[in-house]
Amino acid sequence: MKQPDSLEWQNAIDQEIEKIKWNFVFEITPLQANIKPIGGGWAFMKKPALKTCNARYKAQYVAQGNSKLSVCDLHETFALTENFTSLRLLLTTAVHLNWHTSSFDFCAAYLNAPIDEELWIRPPEGMAVPKGHCCKLRKALYGTFQAGRCDIDDLHLSLAAEFGLKWSPKMDSIVGLDIHKDAHGFHLSQVRLIQSILTDHWDQKEDYDSPLPAKCDLLTLPE
Repeated sequence: MKQPDSLEWQNAIDQEIEKIKWNFVFEITPLQANIKPIGGGWAFMKKPALKTCNARYKAQYVAQGNSKLSVCDLHETFALTENFTSLRLLLTTAVHLNWHTSSFDFCAAYLNAPIDEELWIRPPEGMAVPKGHCCKLRKALYGTFQAGRCDIDDLHLSLAAEFGLKWSPKMDSIVGLDIHKDAHGFHLSQVRLIQSILTDHWDQKEDYDSPLPAKCDLLTLPE
């Protein structure tokens, strides 16, 4: 903290601690003898200035997730994430179809998601904690293996509760289309729609291989 912009970094730390308290990321509890808390540390980032905002100083208190548990000790850690190729594809499609594009950002996303494991972490340096006490995580702090997974699960639950969202990890139908995916790509069909039309309107009519004979000449009927 001896740099000329040390005040900005200190403000970033204070803001992050307020986010942690506001989201009730952890609770101060007596440390049991058989519990070894994981470590933590501050990660600092300076986001460059954009057309719409000035440069920002950002600090995050990050758990040393690999100091306590291995991935094998956890239930699920996988979370869907985008890659740069997908982003370029979306932007290219938007340009081709003349779509309007917008962006949004979740503020302290991981700090909103309840964690699904019991973890204790050492308190951030400078935080007053009674002797013999430690921080028991309630939310998915940055740095824990399962943070991304907890965040996306919490997002699904929140959207379902607020908007009645129905989430399916496998897309097999959308707006009446049946979707099948194999190694060659996607196959779209409307088998269910055709079946419902036949069920509702066929009424034991005779079926034919083709609606009209081959090479049938169409004539205009007189009015």
